[in-house]
Amino acid sequence: MFRKLILAAIACLIIGPAPAQTNVTISGALRAGWESYGSSGGNINSPLSGAPYSDAMDISADGSVVVGYSGIVGGATSAFRWTGGIMSGLSTLGGTWSAAYGVSADGSTMVGESGITGGGAHHAFRWTSVGGMSSLGTLGGANSEAAGVSANGSVVVGNSQITGDSAYHAFRWTQATGMSSLGTLGGTDSWAMGVSADGSVVVGSSHNASGVHRAFRWTGGLMSDLGTLGGTYSYANGVSANGSVVVGESDIAGGVSHAFRWTQAAGMSDLGTLGGTYSGAHGVSADGSVVVGESSIAGGGTRAFRWTQVAGMQSVAAWLASSNIAVPAGWTLTTANATNADGSVVVGGGTNPNGNGQAWVARVGSAGSGLIVDLSAFNNALIESGGRAVQAGTGLSNLALFGAHHRSLLDSGLARSRDGACAWATADAARDNSSGTRMELAEAGVCKDIASSRLGIGIGAAQARQDWSLGGSAKYDGQYLIVEAASAFGNGIEGSLTGYYGRFDTRLNRSYLNGANVDTSRAEPNAHASALRLRLDWKDAAKLGQFDLNPYAAITWSKTRLDGYTETGGGFPARFDAAKSKMNDLRIGAAAKTALTAATDLRLGLETSHRFDDSTTGINGQVIGLWNFSLPGQRMKRTVVRATVDFDHRLSNSVALTFGATAAGNGGDTSWGVTAGLRANF
Repeated sequence: MFRKLILAAIACLIIGPAPAQTNVTISGALRAGWESYGSSGGNINSPLSGAPYSDAMDISADGSVVVGYSGIVGGATSAFRWTGGIMSGLSTLGGTWSAAYGVSADGSTMVGESGITGGGAHHAFRWTSVGGMSSLGTLGGANSEAAGVSANGSVVVGNSQITGDSAYHAFRWTQATGMSSLGTLGGTDSWAMGVSADGSVVVGSSHNASGVHRAFRWTGGLMSDLGTLGGTYSYANGVSANGSVVVGESDIAGGVSHAFRWTQAAGMSDLGTLGGTYSGAHGVSADGSVVVGESSIAGGGTRAFRWTQVAGMQSVAAWLASSNIAVPAGWTLTTANATNADGSVVVGGGTNPNGNGQAWVARVGSAGSGLIVDLSAFNNALIESGGRAVQAGTGLSNLALFGAHHRSLLDSGLARSRDGACAWATADAARDNSSGTRMELAEAGVCKDIASSRLGIGIGAAQARQDWSLGGSAKYDGQYLIVEAASAFGNGIEGSLTGYYGRFDTRLNRSYLNGANVDTSRAEPNAHASALRLRLDWKDAAKLGQFDLNPYAAITWSKTRLDGYTETGGGFPARFDAAKSKMNDLRIGAAAKTALTAATDLRLGLETSHRFDDSTTGINGQVIGLWNFSLPGQRMKRTVVRATVDFDHRLSNSVALTFGATAAGNGGDTSWGVTAGLRANF
């Protein structure tokens, strides 16, 4: 029961400290908190199947692996391993349920408990990707459970029933020695809660000879009573990386509990309170200099605290206020569960304006300072920035190929000139509703007729803008080169091959809530877009009333790359790996052309576009100094119908003005667009 109470305090609203490896970074704890409160996609707090709960219990040093347990069909639980956005069940030791409580620093080894074959007993397990789940046995009794693991996964600690008795003893397990009892402080039971990075120091609590809980520190085969703060009981909840600092809580004279910090030199020190009667320490930095936990305040209620030797115990809200970060109205930071290696980041649980529990992360440091109280919304801003930005480059190549060049160079509205030279200039504007991108381009080019073929080359300037949440945005601005070779093969059949390459400067502004205010992190990566289109036209294939029908088909391959970048500014800048967007597109359509006057032609078009390979790479990176993120890319198969209308007005036999408009359903094409151009033969 004691172990479960402590684990509940550790997990609380988000994952708590990692007592088995207190030198881990905070990244995984943040990930656990973010996922536990409603992030979309790869949710580690989403049940594996059929049950409405799960709990994240520990994290790897780099935050890439989270472990815990989830409800499954039938009401049982399954240990899970979450990495790269995917939750995977770990099966059992033959029974119906399992749960994971600890993970090694590199994420390769997990520990916990599982039901075993043939009854209601459960055993401690150790899981590796190579060996799977293995029972660690017991100390002679029926049941055991593992609570923590050393940094390299070689040492496991927990508790087990002993031979012929229902009592539990703390144990330490290694491959060489198996499970060894750490004994007690003279009483019947003991429980191990944490282990140092190298596995040589174990902390927890034990009954003494009077049957009272006492915090212990075990090393070199000896379990030592860490004493109390003047009362009768104490509990150890965490240990520093080198095992020299232990934190927890103890009652003082009078019966109320205070947070403590223990060292060999000073013994157990009372960390005080925030004005109330109670406090408890839940986590400690790698070197033991920063302690976090919760404390009651005068008038009632609890607040998260951060303690250092210099500042003493202060609320996390006060710590943030010293860096001009305000807690949003209606929010309360009630408990701090963990801190990173240097104590600059604290995570915990609180209550939102609706009175519901929610995770938060606070940071004051060189990488940025701030407070995130809605980790789900913050995660959505990462998805928006990483997922939508690359689509702007694809939109610009589409605008050139399916806007300014939605007709081949041979279809200029003018008869060929004697010398076979020609030129064009065009301007386009469009919007893609599916990605929220507004685009414009201006282009000029020259062409030359050689026999029955026409070769052309043009240069253009293009820009795009996306509006993001909370005033954020993405802007593209650059130039592109477009080349086309078109040829008439006879009987009205024409073929063309068009190539496109663009290079763009970008300005990305990702906005998010930092405490009570909107903050922005910025970056200016480069983007590159390329495309190739093969098109076949059948001119004047049939006649429908006054209209000449011209069917066509085209296949396009395009790719956009947004270079990797690291944001600057704001409280929580992030690093994003390079992102790519790829599209393979098949279009089949027909244009109907008729003369309105001797100088003006009307051209109506209707086409269907099928994107049989439209995808973006995953969104990968790191919130700097905090957690890694890895979210899957999108792959869509879309069929879209698009309509076009064009007017060609000849000013002379060698000069024509063109005007056009397009409209399409949502699905990746520009939702609407307009174009105006000038074509001339020489």
